[in-house]
Parts: sequence; structure tokens; C-alpha cells
Amino acid sequence: MERQVKRENLWVNERGHLCIRGHDLVELAERFGTPLYVIDAQRIRENYRRFRDAFNSYPRVLIAYAYKANPNLAVCSILKEEGAGAEVVSGGELYIALKVGVNPEKIVFDGVSKGEDELKMAIEGEIGAINVESLEELRKIERIASKLGKKARIGVRLNPDVPVRTHPHDVTGAKYSKFGLDFESALKAYEMAMKMEHIEVKGIHIHIGSQITQVDSFRSAALRLFDLVSKLKEMGVMLEYLDFGGGLGITYGGRKDYLKEYARTLLELTRTKIGELDLGEPKLIFEPGRYIVADSSVLLTRVNYVKEIFGRKWVLVDAGMNDFMRPAMYGAAHQIVPVNKPEGEERYNVGGPICESSDVFGRDVRLPEMEAGDLLAIFDVGAYGICMSSQYNSRPRPAMILIDEAKVSVVRERETYEDLISKDRIPND
Repeated sequence: MERQVKRENLWVNERGHLCIRGHDLVELAERFGTPLYVIDAQRIRENYRRFRDAFNSYPRVLIAYAYKANPNLAVCSILKEEGAGAEVVSGGELYIALKVGVNPEKIVFDGVSKGEDELKMAIEGEIGAINVESLEELRKIERIASKLGKKARIGVRLNPDVPVRTHPHDVTGAKYSKFGLDFESALKAYEMAMKMEHIEVKGIHIHIGSQITQVDSFRSAALRLFDLVSKLKEMGVMLEYLDFGGGLGITYGGRKDYLKEYARTLLELTRTKIGELDLGEPKLIFEPGRYIVADSSVLLTRVNYVKEIFGRKWVLVDAGMNDFMRPAMYGAAHQIVPVNKPEGEERYNVGGPICESSDVFGRDVRLPEMEAGDLLAIFDVGAYGICMSSQYNSRPRPAMILIDEAKVSVVRERETYEDLISKDRIPND
């Protein structure tokens, strides 16, 4: 009873059911209903430790988990206990980071259009760094910090304009992107910041995109970062941190891991440049998200119907693009495997209930002969799964459960129809 994906936390039990860490996914679906996100806590820990250890040869490193990937309280608490900091891009993510007890000095606030209330929250919270993305944002930070009688710690986000091979929606470090500042504008930002009474210049930031597996792109961006660092040193600006952002990709459904090459390349380059420029020992910040949580989770979905139309076989399931957006939004290919049956040689398209033609999780998926009531698992949904979900078509969002050794916990309750309208109001006459 083989499965297409062989991983140390997945196996088939004596009943022929797919399991995670010994927990029967059929039983979990029957107990908690579907659609259902199932998270493996130990996998999150393993991924974090692997990423952390890849950089342990450098003495000062902060791994700031990117909350945008999955901001669930339980997930963030696990990573906080592991020692991770937080990379946040909104007031809500900052609230969550503080809520789970992340040390404010280990929080980095990125984001291209931060609101005044969000900046006030960050400055009042005395977080480690706000990475500035425009000259006007810098001015706004100075005004807010002045009113609060505090000093804001900042870095400047450089847009290095480097080529990146990923989905166009995931590119953030190219000339046509809205993110960061070009080289000359970034220099100007530092010049302005050094003259501001309520600003402390701490570092520099780059982030070129997401789901990147070509390490040469990271290296090119880092070279541009050090070009700016060199100019800053000539101006007498010494930085306390170098923030290389996140974006390291994974192989969906595969086992190739790019972490060692990524870490080796950036550490070798960084050590060389630090020595050439006599920078001392700045802190290095990395902001992984997808790498830490993507393969920690599966989405269980029940088959509602099987039909054939124009010679094509369709498996129609109870999960929709509102529950898991990546295939519809990015054309992302996620492995889909049977949970309660051995694999087969039939070919099916797998679609959901949403009234959109883009509500398709996979085409020509190899499955056994399917029938109503069968259970499928969509893999690698831990990043940009539940956090991108919606109530489109007035569908309540799914539950999430966490497996941690023998314990199974509900870490996000299934929404109800009442939740759909809980914030709606009919005006009184």
C-alpha cells in the first residue's frame, strides 16, 4: 500500500489508512469533520532546528519566523518556545507575536504600507526594528516617535532589482515591484534618518520574494546589500544588523532541500564582505516562513461526488479554494493522495464546491477508483493555507488540529454559519 510521498512522519497502518506520527487520518476526519487542517508540531520543530543549525557557525543570528506564512497562535507559540523571533507585516501579526510572548527585541516589522496605528504600536512596544520602505514612512515614524517621547529603531529596505525565478506574484525585489527603495533613495533615507532626533539607525534589509530555490538570486541580492553597506560606512554609518529577509523555497511533493546551499553561500559571502569592510560582528537576520511550516500540515477533504463530463473524470470534494487558495491564486501544484485506499492508476481532476472555474486542486491526479465518502489529503499546506482562507460563497472556514506526540488538540475552531454574519448589521429604520 504505497503512497507517492515517503516522509518520516507519514506511514500506512494495518488498516491501510494514512497516518501522521501514528495518528490515523481517517479517524481524525471522522472525529473532527472535514475540511480539516492537520498540523504536525514536531515537524515544525524539526524544520526550525534545521534552519537554525545551518547558521550556527556565525555567532550572532536571529531567525525571525515570518508570521505571514501561518500566524496561528499554537504554531507561533511552538516557534517562540524554540527561540524564534518574529517577522511581522501588520499590526495583527505584531499583536500575535506579543500575545505569544516573543521578546520585543526579537521582532522585525516589515511591510510596504504600514499604517499610523501600526507604527505607533511598534514604537510603543519598543520592538527590535522597523524596516522602512519609503521616505514618507521614515518621516511618519519620526513624527510618531516624537509624540510618544521614544526612539524608534529602524532599518531601510533596499530593493536590489535582481532577477528571480518564481511566480510573478511572489517577486518583491525587482524594478517593477512596489517594495523597498532603490539604491539612491535608500542612501537618502539613511542620510535623513541620521539627522532625526527620535530615530536610531540599526540595520539594512532586503527581501526579494518567495518560493525561491535558485541560490544565485539570494547571492546577487546580498552583493547589492553590501554595496550599500560599503557606501554607508564611508558616511560613518555602522550597522548593527544585516537582514537578508526570507523566501527560501521548498520542493512541493519532493525531498530536495536547498537549505545547506543557501546557508553556505550567504555565510561565505557575508564573512568575506564583513572582513573586507571591517564591519565587526553585525547580527544576521533571516526571515523564513514557508520553509518552517509548509510541510508540517495536510488538508483532509471528503469526496462528495464523482462524475464524468466530456470524457473527463472529476472528484468533487468538500474543501474549496476558500479553504486553500494557493492552487487557484498561483497555479500551485500540491500533491494529493488517498487516505483510506491504496493508490491506483485512474486519472481524475480534483475540484471543490466554489462557483469559480479556478476552484481546482489538481488535474490528472493519479488515484484509485474513487467514490463518495473517500478521503483525500492535500500535502504541504502549512504555509499560506489557513491564513489565506476566506468565507467566499458564505462558507465557514475549516478547523485546525495539532498533533504533538500522543496529544491531539483543536487549535482553531471550525467556523459556524453564525460566524459568517457575526459582524454584519441591518440598519434600523
